[in-house]
Amino acid sequence: MVKRLFIGIAVARPVGMQTLPKVYDSMNRLCDYVASYEDDFDAPIVFSDHGGTKVTSEQIREVLHPSILLNRPRILIYFIGHGAFVESNQVWYLSEGRDQPYQRVNVGALQEVLETYGPEQLCIFSDACQTPEVGVGGAVPLLDKNIGEFDFPLVDSFRSTAKGMKAFASKEYGPIFTHAVLEAIHGDDGPPALAIDRLHLEKDRIVVSSQSLRVFLKSRVKELATLIQRNQKPRMHSGLDYFENDYLEVEKLPPSLEGSTFLSKTDSAISHSAREQRNEEEEIKRSAASAWRRDFWDHSTDLSHQFGYGTGAIISLGTSANGSPIEGPSFMVSRSASERFDPKGDENDPGGHYFLSKISGNRHADVLRYDDLYVPIQFQSGFYTAISMAVSQNDSNKRGVNAMGWIYSEAGTAREPDRLSSMQMFKGLVDGIILPEDIPFLAKSLRRDKHVDMLFGLVAAYLYDEVGDIEGIRRLAGFYPCHGQDIPFDIALLCRLEFQVNKNGQFEISIPAVSEDKRSQNAGLPDYVWKSMPALENVRIAGLAPVFRSGWGRLSLNESSSLFKELGDLQGFLADSPVATIQGHCAGTELVQLFARFMEK
Repeated sequence: MVKRLFIGIAVARPVGMQTLPKVYDSMNRLCDYVASYEDDFDAPIVFSDHGGTKVTSEQIREVLHPSILLNRPRILIYFIGHGAFVESNQVWYLSEGRDQPYQRVNVGALQEVLETYGPEQLCIFSDACQTPEVGVGGAVPLLDKNIGEFDFPLVDSFRSTAKGMKAFASKEYGPIFTHAVLEAIHGDDGPPALAIDRLHLEKDRIVVSSQSLRVFLKSRVKELATLIQRNQKPRMHSGLDYFENDYLEVEKLPPSLEGSTFLSKTDSAISHSAREQRNEEEEIKRSAASAWRRDFWDHSTDLSHQFGYGTGAIISLGTSANGSPIEGPSFMVSRSASERFDPKGDENDPGGHYFLSKISGNRHADVLRYDDLYVPIQFQSGFYTAISMAVSQNDSNKRGVNAMGWIYSEAGTAREPDRLSSMQMFKGLVDGIILPEDIPFLAKSLRRDKHVDMLFGLVAAYLYDEVGDIEGIRRLAGFYPCHGQDIPFDIALLCRLEFQVNKNGQFEISIPAVSEDKRSQNAGLPDYVWKSMPALENVRIAGLAPVFRSGWGRLSLNESSSLFKELGDLQGFLADSPVATIQGHCAGTELVQLFARFMEK
């Protein structure tokens, strides 16, 4: 019988970084937990730097052979160590620390790769910081994709802290998130009341489930952080279905709970915890929205009715006889110091360079050059492509495109003032404020506006991707051809489908039929979030590269085109801005030539 698989990675002493306390003790206790369920789990596989041993990507690849990973009922991967949040990507640091790009783990890409090995369930636990870092560069998914047919798994995502925030460890508790996890699933006195699942109890099973573990950790991690004078709030998504969602099952209640009335107390605590958490997150979103400046979007809308040319240059591809790029002033440009777009909330941040262009002919992709910055862009028929550029000459970390959007060229498309704008949504994704669990809350805005402002759709796709909802991404992609639009490149890439090239030199995908999602239907969401979708053949894709910087780490996972590998080789030249921007004339010229060669085929 094929059993569940536990993979542990414990890195307490990466090069150049602080040593973390009790990492090995915590991982050993997790292994004891796995060993106590030998009927359900195979022997744990652990990578640890204990005793001076280095944890490397090569070591992990060598051990995790495809035969070990294939077709498991559950793969549970647990990381304890240092990490960061880099342009919408969570990164884990192995023994080489920050310095070596091939020794850093792109957690989202790793999740995508593990999905291809066909587990029924995929559980990712990360006890690591998600503090924002710049200048870090690329990261890798560790493993190669499995080639073959597979069904996408249900996904649990348990992160020890919010994006942009620290996770903490103490001498007494060790990493406090893992300490709380172990209290729930491997405590000496049995599971705490709040960690026991009420729905399982109604079926006479005493279980710590995906859902009840999430509720317990929200409360307990906050308590432990308070005890060490810190503030830490985990971010978790429970994706496993009842009643195959167990992390622990015991035969009888712990002695401390026998004869007690904890059931009603548990219900009350769960309700209070969920209500308190939601109020807290709503307050965060309201605060972010009120601080988010609308200069860029409002000013870009005004610019869409102007026809003067400025200093920006669009490099028109595939039009020269000898294959060399031709430059022409096809972009409308405005520079405004008084209405500067400020994506990071820093009033001293450089900005004020706005670019607008409308599609001409069948052109769906191009490269914008400004100084030594090269921006791959995509066009949609009937839309202006709008860009905000930061061009500080003194700070390389303040150069690049900070926002990109699409403005419908027809009148009567003004945003309702009481709803979140796409710029607010974009900032929320970049800063980690908007979370996968907020998809139901944002569903109406994400879907109703998608055919007017594609930035909403991009944000939705990356949120769906974070929790492994591939059918949600494919429904999203299928919405575009219904409105006569091409699928944005990022969304097509996240669909995990093979790309084909049509006779016009444009990528296409064929989307398989998507079944009805009854869970979303029962949650009262709009029908376009959950309804079934028929198969769609040969749907065109706008662009040749991801708009979001975080998408470039996923190019190597799609082997449909040699272009993706060649673009991936330029990842080290990406500026530290949320929208993909290649910095440097040498790398920028290579980008232009790659686009030109592809579109001339």
